[in-house]
Amino acid sequence: MSASDSAPATHPPGIPAWRIFLRLLGPFIALATFARWAASGYNRGWTKNRIETVKLDEITGIEYIEWQDAFIPGIELLSLGVAAGLLLFAVTFVPRRKIQP
Repeated sequence: MSASDSAPATHPPGIPAWRIFLRLLGPFIALATFARWAASGYNRGWTKNRIETVKLDEITGIEYIEWQDAFIPGIELLSLGVAAGLLLFAVTFVPRRKIQP
C-alpha cells in the first residue's frame, strides 16, 4: 500500500477547492431563497413589511382594516437570490488565465 492510497480524497484533480465550494454554495443559495419565498406564501408582488387584515366591529358591524407588521418577501428578492446563486455557480466555469513564464 502506497502513501497515496491512504491519503483522503479532497477533490477531483485539476479542480480547485474554491470552485467546488462555489458549485455547492450557488445552488444552495438559490434553493434556500426559493424555499423562504415559498414558505412565506408565494408572494408574486413586491416585498411587503406590513400586511392588512380586515376585521369586523362587533357592535356596529362595520368592517375596518388593521395593519400588522410582517415581512413577506416578494418576487424581486426571489429573483435576486436565485440570480446570485446561479452567478456563483456560473463563475466556477470561467476558465483560468494561463500564466506565461
